[in-house]
Amino acid sequence: MNHASPTGPTGRFLLAGLLLALVSGCALAPEFFWQRVDDAVIDRADEWLSLEAEQERRLRGRLEPWLREVRRERLAEYADFLEGLAARLGPELRPADVRWANDRFESLYARTMDSFLPVIAPTLAELSTEQRRHLARRMQERSSEYRTEYVDSRDDGMYALAERVIRAVERWTGDLQPNQRALVHERIRELPRTTDAWARWRERMQQRLLALLGRGAGVGEIERFLHQWWVGRAGQAPAVRMDELRAGLLDTLLAVGRSLNSEQRREAQRKLRDRAASLRTLVASAE
Repeated sequence: MNHASPTGPTGRFLLAGLLLALVSGCALAPEFFWQRVDDAVIDRADEWLSLEAEQERRLRGRLEPWLREVRRERLAEYADFLEGLAARLGPELRPADVRWANDRFESLYARTMDSFLPVIAPTLAELSTEQRRHLARRMQERSSEYRTEYVDSRDDGMYALAERVIRAVERWTGDLQPNQRALVHERIRELPRTTDAWARWRERMQQRLLALLGRGAGVGEIERFLHQWWVGRAGQAPAVRMDELRAGLLDTLLAVGRSLNSEQRREAQRKLRDRAASLRTLVASAE
């Protein structure tokens, strides 16, 4: 799972949010979320791209069949993932269990993202000059926010990152104990300080996307670029030290998982299984 950061427009556009909402401890029930996800995606796209009415109509026309495909073909896989997590979250949590969770999530993300690219690429290809300027401004705003929270902070954003990890865990387990929170902060402080390298990489890729759109690239070329960036992480400099960051975050999750008491573990397993059951209900109702 990736080094946490607000990734911008593209937020790996809208997809990461969709997948994370479905498989995370999001407060909204999947059934409620699913009824509104198309409007949420359109609103998010409009925020970044300032869509005209006809562009919104065409985007929705591609989005709705894609969502039906996800519901029919992907939600059962998400449910399997959550049930697998619940089964592995025992008192003897192993490094292999955490690696399985990371690899499985990365696979789900990559396949879902690749299926989404034909939905968003045509919208990006038809942006006007003013819409591209709007997108560039939004990218700059988010980049400035990221740099303020992470790069320019006294500890390179390590405290903020630790708090993000804690919130993610507590969505499943309930409140962590003070010693468990301290454990997260201690492990996160040991991670490589690469927030500036991460920000510079993301900004370079954003500029490459803007240049691609500015010269009128076709839909296929845009799809290939987005795959290379959002899935393949193309152009990521060694200074980002992604492998070390990933290993450190997985070690942190392993340590926290092993520290859970029986009540926290049962709560997490219950929520995981309840979320999986809700996803299976969505799949069944689509048939």
